Amino acid sequence: LKGASNGQSWQSTEVANLYPIDDANLEVDGSGTVHITYSDVNTTYGIQYLKNSTGSFVDSQVLDNTSTSGHDNSALLAAADGFMILAANRFNVGLYGSVYRDNLGTFAFWGDALLPGGLQFQEFDLAQGPDGRLAAAAIEGSPSAPVKVTGYTAGSGWTAKVTLTDAGAVNPCATISRPHMAFGTDNFLHVVYRCNTADTGIVGYAHDLFGSWSRQAVATYSSPTSTVPPVVAVDSSSTLHVAWADGYVLLYARGNALMGTLNTPVQVAFAPGNYTSVQMLANGPNDVKILSINSSSGGFEAELNYGNGTLWTTQPVTASAQPIFLARGFVQR
Repeated sequence: LKGASNGQSWQSTEVANLYPIDDANLEVDGSGTVHITYSDVNTTYGIQYLKNSTGSFVDSQVLDNTSTSGHDNSALLAAADGFMILAANRFNVGLYGSVYRDNLGTFAFWGDALLPGGLQFQEFDLAQGPDGRLAAAAIEGSPSAPVKVTGYTAGSGWTAKVTLTDAGAVNPCATISRPHMAFGTDNFLHVVYRCNTADTGIVGYAHDLFGSWSRQAVATYSSPTSTVPPVVAVDSSSTLHVAWADGYVLLYARGNALMGTLNTPVQVAFAPGNYTSVQMLANGPNDVKILSINSSSGGFEAELNYGNGTLWTTQPVTASAQPIFLARGFVQR
């Protein structure tokens, strides 16, 4: 989907027609080229890659066919140096946390140094700081396992993975959602995740303080079975933004990225059905856009919520009788 700034009009383009498709990622690089990866669950579980630099999408190549049961939610990043980077699992070759890098349109295996270990990794995320440093995060093992974070610096390679949170550390966590990361203007890393417990849960937040981590619970929520991960962003004024869903309610909190603090959450919107996915853009403290999917009474609806952190406007995007799933990718140009 491509739309106007505040979502008043949208154009849809079909880029692949396979069923089922899973694990979609979308990135736009500095030249305006759109990059999409997805898993073809119907045949090989291979990761397919498409890009659009001429006005039409080209199915460029299959990146990886080594998985027979899916790549467990890969992550795609348009790096500042022009490379496209993909993190994914490679189940049936005994290697985990693989990284691929694209140079001039051709992806190549970049190594298994990302998140090294003997366990299966899943729910990946990638981010890049203003200084060029890369970061990768994933859940190591099952959904009830801890979140691991590692970093990459040119010339030094990937650092040893850091345990960000243990599933048993909060109440305990029955499951942990996919982590989401954002670098601040000071190159500090911010990570959010959702911790589901037996009777309640939390939105967890961690802030990298000179190589150590400060952790806090942004809010408790009343839907322990929800699997909608929270999302985080830091704008150029170092305002920290976090958005998430709690059943029928879409929530938002802001704070100071330099201090690693967050204020009391506010309600953005209330839906007739449960929210199923959330993405966010923060162009400044008074220009925040949250794209979400909810299960309405007649099916599923995508909506764009935009505002200044206090006052919000909701703009419908599209509706469908069939489930709608947001790709990991929501950008503005």
